[in-house]
Amino acid sequence: NEILVTNGSDDALELICKVFLDPGDHVLVPYPTYTHFVTYVQSRGAVLKKIETPDPFSPDITSIINNVTSATKLIYLVNPNNPTGVLIPEKQIRILCSIVKDAIILVDEAYFEFSGESVSDLIDTFPNLIITRTMSKAWALAGLRVGYILTNHLTIMELAKVLNPKS
Repeated sequence: NEILVTNGSDDALELICKVFLDPGDHVLVPYPTYTHFVTYVQSRGAVLKKIETPDPFSPDITSIINNVTSATKLIYLVNPNNPTGVLIPEKQIRILCSIVKDAIILVDEAYFEFSGESVSDLIDTFPNLIITRTMSKAWALAGLRVGYILTNHLTIMELAKVLNPKS
């Protein structure tokens, strides 16, 4: 009840944006990052705020926290990042989830099998944490379009309301 299978992780990212973003909501994204997510944010009329850190090859949640406002609805983290390979340690994501309680912390773990680190143990602790994953990278199953969402049961129920089960 904490997993929702989707048509690839891109479908998961789009679904999360459909359910949780409204026009005018702010989305924070450390930059550079996976850019196709930007398409989903813009399709909802949300405002994308790129956070350019002093060193894009070093994890920096302070820059993210300093840009959070009352309009911030979602923070998108690719972990490890694509294209930089930067890995934000679990401790820092835990801090971010603790401080920024009114926004969704979306962690895209498309490459987590390569880093060996995940924040999936935190989904029961932080109701604002959503994790997306794919079978296309480490398992070489891109053509099958299998992705999934890991989060708490209540958020899964909200997402399932909009998910196309035939997808």
